[in-house]
Amino acid sequence: MTDEPMKRGSNNILKTQLSMFSIIPIDSTQEDVENFCNKFWTIPLFGLIFGIILGFIFLISSYLFSMGPAAVITILMGHVLNRFLHFDGLMDFGDGMVAHGDREKKIKALKDSNVGAGGVGIGILIAFLTISALSTCAGFGGISNHWQIAILFFPIAAEILAKNSLYITAAYGTAAGSGLGNMFVNSANRDDVLKSILISAVIVIPLAAVMLYGPFFSVVEGMLVGVFMLLISMGVGFAVCNISMKSFGYVNGDVLGASNELGKVGSLLGALIVLCLL
Repeated sequence: MTDEPMKRGSNNILKTQLSMFSIIPIDSTQEDVENFCNKFWTIPLFGLIFGIILGFIFLISSYLFSMGPAAVITILMGHVLNRFLHFDGLMDFGDGMVAHGDREKKIKALKDSNVGAGGVGIGILIAFLTISALSTCAGFGGISNHWQIAILFFPIAAEILAKNSLYITAAYGTAAGSGLGNMFVNSANRDDVLKSILISAVIVIPLAAVMLYGPFFSVVEGMLVGVFMLLISMGVGFAVCNISMKSFGYVNGDVLGASNELGKVGSLLGALIVLCLL
């Protein structure tokens, strides 16, 4: 009997995450949203589910096309399934960062619904880097064993660590006013950052050790890839929060979306650096 409420609560959190961060038509109550906010540090688990979906899209696409087109399809499908939610935040963040003038002008650019040159520029740059990093990483991982299981690793790890970056940014930032993003920032607790990091580490590092193992990479080398990706995601989370607080004075939903996208590409580039050095 005591396990039933806990199981139901976990299911509700997952349902709410799918409802809020994907195109899957699932209804969530206000109580579900509040419950999820109280457990916001579990967000890397949603990254795991989302990453598995994208991992298989990438794997199947790699059999049909070369790595480049497969990476394009995977990243595009990720944005479609996410309703371009985080990508929109990234572009708004870019507009705010390149705006000239004082804080008020930067905030105005951040909140402007019209996308400017800064938003378009950072959107194209990060999309290109993410696609290039994913396809290049898979070039290393795809030859590490003949089952090509390594191809699954990179989308899964990138999504988990993107959510870790997002949570760190939320936990160390200050919310401004109302809104869903501000609700997440208010709910995120610095004391729970370690929980998000541990969830990410417990999943990503063993996955790296197992999935990258083969003729070219040892278990230890695979673990090094996972550790470095995790460290990069942590650094991105802190950096985005610091930049946002200095530029805007707060962290909102757009900043969280930017942290997600930057954490994703940062972790993939981190993996690529280690793979090139091994």
